[in-house]
Amino acid sequence: MKKYAFLLATSACLALSSHAQNDEEALRFSRSYPLGTARFSAMGGAFTALGGDLTTLAYNPAGIGVYRTGEFSVTPNLNLTGVTSSYMGNKLADNRYLLGCSNIGGVGVINTGDGGIVSISLGAAYNKLSNFSERLLVRGNPISAGSTYLDYFALVANNDVGRSDIEAEMAFYTDLITFDTINDRCYPNLDDNDKTEGRRSSEAWGSIGEFDISIGGNIEHSLYFGLTIGVQNISYSRTVSDIDEGIESNTSAFEGFTYKREYRMSGMGYNFKAGVIARPFANADFLEGLRLGAAIHTPTFLALSDRYDASISSSFLGNGNLSRRFSNDLYEYNIETPFKFMGGVAYTFGHHESKWRGIVSADCEYVNYTAMKMRNGSDGYDFFNENQDIENSYRSTVNFRFGAELGYDNLAVRAGFATYGNPYESDVKKSGSVNFYSLGVGYRSSVFFADFAYSLAMQEDKSDMYSAYGLASDEISYDILQNNIMLTLGFRF
Repeated sequence: MKKYAFLLATSACLALSSHAQNDEEALRFSRSYPLGTARFSAMGGAFTALGGDLTTLAYNPAGIGVYRTGEFSVTPNLNLTGVTSSYMGNKLADNRYLLGCSNIGGVGVINTGDGGIVSISLGAAYNKLSNFSERLLVRGNPISAGSTYLDYFALVANNDVGRSDIEAEMAFYTDLITFDTINDRCYPNLDDNDKTEGRRSSEAWGSIGEFDISIGGNIEHSLYFGLTIGVQNISYSRTVSDIDEGIESNTSAFEGFTYKREYRMSGMGYNFKAGVIARPFANADFLEGLRLGAAIHTPTFLALSDRYDASISSSFLGNGNLSRRFSNDLYEYNIETPFKFMGGVAYTFGHHESKWRGIVSADCEYVNYTAMKMRNGSDGYDFFNENQDIENSYRSTVNFRFGAELGYDNLAVRAGFATYGNPYESDVKKSGSVNFYSLGVGYRSSVFFADFAYSLAMQEDKSDMYSAYGLASDEISYDILQNNIMLTLGFRF
């Protein structure tokens, strides 16, 4: 009877959706790094006070007001993401290539006269904001009974709460755990001195792209303003397979299991952006090249749907293979990302009659990640616990971007750096900081231009193979290197 009660309790929990695997999905859709055009990327994305680039439609829309002529450009890019894992003293590396387009769009300019608003600019562009493509491998060493993956399944079953019961139900039906009717507890199907050895493979696909429609103006070449409506498209998929195997010296019949999870998400959202760029000394010789910029982004209001599938297949000597699968229906919900506030300062030097020219630029961005919200589950779920976790686990960050350009005649060389702060609270075992380095060259004539850039984003991350109720695997550390090669080709009209 107790065994039946256990099965009833765990099976009832299968009605619960995975609803956004965890609140980290909200963070995933709140962060973006300098992609877009090659020039924008090469200068570290430090364009809040500059403009004149199609990617600024997604950052500071006032940049569209800087245009003097119409422009169209396209930016194909090649991405190589490499992940090196460190687990129990073992290091493994894997990578994934992706060919795509990080920017395409155009701007048209209407010249209105010499006084007041001298021009109005209209633009539309697609910008890639995030790339989720990656592949990784993890390998462990033998772990003694008492802290194995099977012990984790038993611990989850005994605590009998929430979505994790999906794991307990699958583990039970594949004989990884057994139910003791005398002690009213689940135990791992291992002998006392047994050991298991595990590994993980994971592959992810997807991106966030934003289609921006902007309008901006130029007031006497000293003040530029702009507004943007952004429509985001999101696709994200991840497949994770954990494989655990018994070793030859074991006395139990356990041979091994494969625990596979497949997560698919897609959706759309919208946001609004507004910004200004000022040249406070535009009509003076002193500091004529000084530019100040500011922008505000509303939250992005995302409508998402996801599907979560999981399966466990096990193998025991003399008992063949057992398998159990869980699949949920498509689940719908909403995410609201935080407001973003940007400020920038830049200085341009050189004149039109001089062949030498240059730019130095710096941006500062503030984001309060505790303001992220998950809402409106399609089954009426209110995400109260997830939103509390967000408030407790995240914090605000200040991000910085720096860029420089030195040009002679039609050629220019560029360099950039950006650093994105760790959004996690200090007691959370994660590291979300990112450093971004970039270099580039460009050629520009009165009609045609071509820009090339290489960028490297470096990030460290941490996770566990399994963790619940005080039992956790050794920590897995990841070094993630995202390489991007971009080529922007465009013309003016």
